[in-house]
Amino acid sequence: MLLAFGSLIWVVASDVVRYQPVVITIITIFLIGAPVSYLIDATVGLPSWWCILDFTICLLAGGIPLALYLWPSSSDPVA
Repeated sequence: MLLAFGSLIWVVASDVVRYQPVVITIITIFLIGAPVSYLIDATVGLPSWWCILDFTICLLAGGIPLALYLWPSSSDPVA
């Protein structure tokens, strides 16, 4: 499953403008998945460090691309 998801990310990264709806969907999945994974981990009784680590990784995997997506880009080339 991870190999398939990694392959999807790789294909999408090759042309981000073309696959913009897919990029937004992936970001949304990670941001929604962060608290959901924490709740699932805490419910089944995993150690707290595991819950926090799982939450943080999902949050960063969605938050960093979101920040880069929302980052204002300059239309003027750097001289």
